[in-house]
Amino acid sequence: MQESTEPIEESDEAPSTSTTKKQAANPWKHQSEETYRKTAEKLVHFSSKTVNSNASAAGIRLTAGDGLDLPYVSARTLINAGVELELDYAEGGAAQAGIIKQLMACQTNDPFADAATAEEKACIRPLLEKIRDERFELGTGKVDLRLRQLLIPKENAPGGYVAVTPITSGSVCHILFNNEDGLVLEHNRKASDAAKTKKTSPFSFIRQARMGIGGANPQNVGRLTRNMQQPILVSAPPQDARLRHALSIYHKGLTFDFSRYGPYWDALIRYSIYRDELTDKEKNTMQTNMKNRDGETTHFHGLGALVEAQAQQAFSLLWKHRENLPQEHLFETGIEPEYELVSRKVHGVIRGLIDPRLRKTDYKKDRTGREMNWPREMAEYIADAIVNVRHVKDGESILLFPLDDVAKMDLTNQLEDYFR
Repeated sequence: MQESTEPIEESDEAPSTSTTKKQAANPWKHQSEETYRKTAEKLVHFSSKTVNSNASAAGIRLTAGDGLDLPYVSARTLINAGVELELDYAEGGAAQAGIIKQLMACQTNDPFADAATAEEKACIRPLLEKIRDERFELGTGKVDLRLRQLLIPKENAPGGYVAVTPITSGSVCHILFNNEDGLVLEHNRKASDAAKTKKTSPFSFIRQARMGIGGANPQNVGRLTRNMQQPILVSAPPQDARLRHALSIYHKGLTFDFSRYGPYWDALIRYSIYRDELTDKEKNTMQTNMKNRDGETTHFHGLGALVEAQAQQAFSLLWKHRENLPQEHLFETGIEPEYELVSRKVHGVIRGLIDPRLRKTDYKKDRTGREMNWPREMAEYIADAIVNVRHVKDGESILLFPLDDVAKMDLTNQLEDYFR
């Protein structure tokens, strides 16, 4: 390509001192059409270098056909909205920066391109229009070990997951953060102006962090890297202890530890004292009559009431936060959509205890579920927990209630009577 021999027309208005200095420091370097073409063909919207500058070069260039009509900001949604995203280099480092600068200067009619020949201008603009219609991938055949990967659940994928490598788009960051007309910069200017006048403003100042992406010389990574160095700083959401507890109940259900100090332990100790008072110490047998049996029933039903009260509190908490719980399985009510409040991974008797609507089927060991006799199974569950309670006596851990099979059966029957 030959340099243009046409005389340069003098402008009536002298260029600014800063512009003159920049152009003197970085003069236009004439390149061949082949050089421009090879450089432009590898321009991308996403580059692995912005994640780790030591990773092997990988990148993707999108086209208009990749646009998505979704309610969030991303490269694909901006393309769908008709926004023309800036392009960047994924390989070549700072050596590419000068050529890319000349390409973009010609496209935007930057004064810097005034030094370009007519032939350069004639080839660059059509070239950039052409590559925007050509999807391009570089180095995507394998993932560099230096790049992070996330496992995302995906139906029908081998093992149930696909690996995704997250890469930020410098093109999107340029729209948001560039220091001339970036959207965040413009927003913060309006917020600052409103604050100075002490007027009520719909603009809240957007906080930004500082990240050393690209190191000491960001041009080694890409021309848009500096726009990625001040991302939006989002405060962590405040912790909601009650919602956290609700999610724990949803996924894990309830546990009943009768051996720990608390209402359950107190109830068992009262029953233990009651049994001791009715036990014939010589024969080591409990006196049985209607009065004593009624007394036992009162203690057993009291235990059942404590369990039920805990479950009712849990249900109330789940109901309050039902909009924030995982929506996995619908009730077949035929009215408004309503989701089960306890995961099917939780033991069926605990699901039924928390929510009486879930007492029909247990999914714990069988995905299709098995039909339950909930009152009986709930009674057996609590009875097993009670007879295994231990306490320390004379330095030795012993059972609090060493019940034989008959006594345990009686306990189970009494609890079943309560839960039914």
